[in-house]
Amino acid sequence: MKNNIHFRDCSYTQFCDEIAVLDLHDKSGNFKVRQKLKPYFEKLNDQRLERFDEFCTLMYKFLVTDAETSFDVWYDKYVKLKKPLADYLYLPKDSSYEKNVFNGSKYNWASRLPKYLNYTEFYNTKKYSHQDSQYVTGLMKALFERFHLRNSMVCPAFFDKTIRSNSVEEMWEIFMFGANTASIFNPHTYYSILTHHFSGEMLFAPVMGWNAYHIGFHNSSFKHLLTTDVIPSVVNNTKKLNEFYERNTLIPHEKTVDAYCCPSESLLENLPAYYRASVDGVLFSPPYYNLEIYDSDQQSFSNYSDYSDWLESYWHETLKLCYYLMKPKAKLGFVISNYRENDTFCDDMSGVASKIFQEEEISYIEWSSIKRSREAKKTRDGNYEKLYLFSKR
Repeated sequence: MKNNIHFRDCSYTQFCDEIAVLDLHDKSGNFKVRQKLKPYFEKLNDQRLERFDEFCTLMYKFLVTDAETSFDVWYDKYVKLKKPLADYLYLPKDSSYEKNVFNGSKYNWASRLPKYLNYTEFYNTKKYSHQDSQYVTGLMKALFERFHLRNSMVCPAFFDKTIRSNSVEEMWEIFMFGANTASIFNPHTYYSILTHHFSGEMLFAPVMGWNAYHIGFHNSSFKHLLTTDVIPSVVNNTKKLNEFYERNTLIPHEKTVDAYCCPSESLLENLPAYYRASVDGVLFSPPYYNLEIYDSDQQSFSNYSDYSDWLESYWHETLKLCYYLMKPKAKLGFVISNYRENDTFCDDMSGVASKIFQEEEISYIEWSSIKRSREAKKTRDGNYEKLYLFSKR
């Protein structure tokens, strides 16, 4: 990611002439400018104009003089592992199931390793549209290469806070606030669900969840994982994880992972026949249609004409694959919620599943204790996602 950013060397005068604020409502994907920063403050005629030079001096230091150091501070804060590798590989064995709800925030530091392994693709993920202008990589290139700032960075409260703190860490917190990123399933939550609801030896995951499911599987009692994904780097990282675990004697070597790089709805064409009726459990969080758009030419959202087609050609076909692979009475679990652009998502997805499988129960995962006004865009049902549990008839 750092190698793809052109860090510029320019004079302070040129910097002050170019610094601008981005258009918050831009849907073109081109990171359009709302206005140059000084004329923007002049138009508003507020106190920020008086501190324009003070602010620019600080930004010049962060984005030009110490640009690469500033990037390294961001990397340390949002990507770099904070604990020894073994702490991320071997999760605490106590369950996150508390008072009939899975606490998704418990040991949420476990999500750091999947993000670390996939951070370039993770921060290149867009929301709702290929023309998204609020995803982290694009915003960062605009910041360093053109000195174009997110709207949040120049709003009165954050503007004053940046100057007052004189801290590049503070700048990054303001920069990241509300930026579009992918979501990562807490590996410990995945492990806890497996421990509480599932049993057996063979596990299937129709997506890899940025390798989080792999970590949860390795900490569970399951011995074999069959999985697939459409992001090549995520599939390649399964090999890295296997090497990590194989070098450590804490995990028995009978654990195996069979990973494929292809859409789940077409996986059957690539599978050996012996996988039929071999799976004891299926657990995953499927794509939320167009909520997250990855850097892949095989993503399901891009392969089908509209939402109805996606439900039939991706979701129904993936569930048929699960049915084919599952043993009689084996369990299927998937985690979803309604979201901002689709308040019937849960009913649509579970409705398709109920035509193929026997519905067992619905559990809940609480991801955080933040208030509704600050909740993630994905969740419209409070701070929860639903875990739908089915069995093969």
